[in-house]
Amino acid sequence: MQKIILILGMIALQGVMDRMGVLYVGFGNWRIGYNSEKNIRGPIQNGFHSLPIFKYPSFEVLNLSDRLYGGYYSLNPYTLW
Repeated sequence: MQKIILILGMIALQGVMDRMGVLYVGFGNWRIGYNSEKNIRGPIQNGFHSLPIFKYPSFEVLNLSDRLYGGYYSLNPYTLW
């Protein structure tokens, strides 16, 4: 759920603290992955922001625990998952 804040005519959105930076491998319908804020999402997303052609601030890297996940997923032609 997002909270919308209006400050001096500017809108700031404050979202929930859920983020996902995943690296996974799969075979058939089986998948196993690693979700990490500081080892995957942070370096990739902020790596693009540190290029000289961009003048944007980096995203905050949250102190979230790393997680492994996996399972048997159905094949869906309408998604990359």
